[in-house]
Amino acid sequence: MLIVSIQNLSNWKLRPLIMVGQESMVNEPAVRNSQEAFMMEMRAARMVQAADSLLKLVSELKQTAIFSGFASLNDHVNQKTAEFNHHADNTDHMLARIGDEAAASLKLLESHYYSSSSQATTSMGT
Repeated sequence: MLIVSIQNLSNWKLRPLIMVGQESMVNEPAVRNSQEAFMMEMRAARMVQAADSLLKLVSELKQTAIFSGFASLNDHVNQKTAEFNHHADNTDHMLARIGDEAAASLKLLESHYYSSSSQATTSMGT
């Protein structure tokens, strides 16, 4: 390597020699290897940043899909709940109607039973 003092840098005759020395230093394998290593580190850092950005984007997309999925799932659950409530109301009305019919039939049967038993007792009594 070429070492030049600060005083010699001001000398205009030595400047071309310093430049030639620097160019020859750049072409040395150790310098080239360190430059390539630095460039690879920079590229790797950029790739890591890009991968991190992609991971964040994927995470946000998943969250959006999950939350929108929950919204549609909630809508579906609400729709099914309303449908089952409607069926429950219909069943309640049907059971009330069946109960009323059974009560009316029971009264009719009781009236026939009591009228026939009273007729049977009156006919037995004569």
